[in-house]
This record gives sequence, structure tokens and C-alpha cells, in this order.
Amino acid sequence: DDDPPPLDVHTGDMRWTPDITEDIMAKCREGGCKVGTVYLDTTYARPNLRLPSQSSAVSSISSHIKACFSPTTLFLLSCYSIGKEKVLLAASEAVRGVKGTHRGLLYANPSKAAMLRCVSEGCARPAGVSKGSDSNSDSDDGERVGISRPPMANRREGRPEAGGSDPPHPYSTISSLVTQDPSATNLHIVPMSVAGSMFPYYLPDFRSCADYADSSSPGKYDRIIAYIPTGHAEATKWNVRNAVRTATVPRRMSGLPGALRPEDDEDTVDVEVRLVGYSEHSSFAEL
Repeated sequence: DDDPPPLDVHTGDMRWTPDITEDIMAKCREGGCKVGTVYLDTTYARPNLRLPSQSSAVSSISSHIKACFSPTTLFLLSCYSIGKEKVLLAASEAVRGVKGTHRGLLYANPSKAAMLRCVSEGCARPAGVSKGSDSNSDSDDGERVGISRPPMANRREGRPEAGGSDPPHPYSTISSLVTQDPSATNLHIVPMSVAGSMFPYYLPDFRSCADYADSSSPGKYDRIIAYIPTGHAEATKWNVRNAVRTATVPRRMSGLPGALRPEDDEDTVDVEVRLVGYSEHSSFAEL
């Protein structure tokens, strides 16, 4: 019997969608192979960890940004060092051309900007190919970057025609949207901890959001809307009840570190923090 042995598929961290299964089955039929065992991403393998689809979660964020857009509103997009790129792309697209001038730029600090450049460069090349011109040799600094491309059916642009080349990965241009000038845009990528904490239970941090705005663009914004895309948005009844929280926060007094303005002072900023059920991991229902 010359049949090849069944393949073991290890997904790593992934978000399952039906077209991924269809794509794998099609590849197996074409290659004459069979899948024996699948090792899934079971990060959220608990019944209470159910999420909306990524597309609906991303749409809810981008639609809200577009509806609330104002030059004096700062939008904070909470991210880890890597991940949630779909949210960033959708936010940029939502405001591009709004008021006729917005370019859809995303502010990122130097470390996050460097990570997004890495993502763009990795997705612009076939998986496993290093930065150097030869896939078998390291680049000058020894760095090798290999970011797997998603199944063709799962790419935004759709399948290529037979015999054609793969369409560009949607993340391949994300670094071109990044600026390190915080005054150039009101879409800011921030660490997950800025807008609040999730453990031991969800708690929004209005003060941190206000301080961030004042430190990056003093006095420019009178409203802040922070989004926390997380797989734990609906993990508890508390999280669901408190998914949208608002507060009016007094600004810090200039020249007096840590001092808050008096309660009757009108120099305040309105802060809104929103939990959104988004993750790069498969939810329980999908598993």
C-alpha cells in the first residue's frame, strides 16, 4: 500500500471559521492526503467563553468609531504586542476620508510600530522566507521572519484564479498606516492595560485614559472612547452588564504632578470604555 500516512495538524493559536475546514479538505483532496489527528487551539474550551464572529465584532467597533467621529474625540484601540490587526485595519478604513481630511493613520509607540513593520514584512513574503534574498540564508542582522499566511478562502480578497498568484495578504500594508506622531491622528493604539484590567474581574480605568490623552496631546480632546477587544467580554455576567462604562474625569493640574482639579472645575474630559467580544482564539461554540 503506497498511501501516505495520515497527517497530524497542529493549529497553534487560531480562530476557526467554516472556510478553513473547506480549504484544508480541498488541499487534501488535491494532494491525495488524509488528516488523522487535529490539535486545536483550546484556549477558550469552556462553555461560558462564547464570542460573536470576528467580522461582527470588528464591524461593531468600526461602525461605532464612524458614528462617534469628531476631531476632538480620541479613540483608543487596545492591543497586545501582536494580534487584533483586523481591528486596526477596520478602524483606519472607517475614518478614512471622514471630514474630507482624515487619512486613517494609526498612532503607535516605537515598539508597537516595529512589531507592525515585522507583521507587514512577514505577510508580504511567502511563509518561512527570511528577510534576506535567499530563503536558505539569514539576513544581515540574523533576523528571520516567517508569518504563516491564512488559508486562501479566508483571505479578504478571495481565492486567486487557477494558475494565478496568491492575492496580497491584508496585513502586508498595515505598517504604512502607522505614524509615531500622536498629534497626526486621533486613532491611537495602546497597550491592553491602559483602558482597564480584566483580572481578577473587569474594571475600566477612566483615570488612565484621561492621563494618556493629556500626556500625548494636552488639552486637544474633550472625549475619549476606548475599546478593549477581548475574549473575556462575555465570560461573566459582570462583564456583560458593564460592557459599556462612562465617566467624567477632571484633568490633572499642569505644573502639579498628580494633582487633580477641583470638582467644580469645568476642565474635564468624558471617557467611555467599551468591552468587545473579539479574540484571535476560537470560541467554545466554534470548537
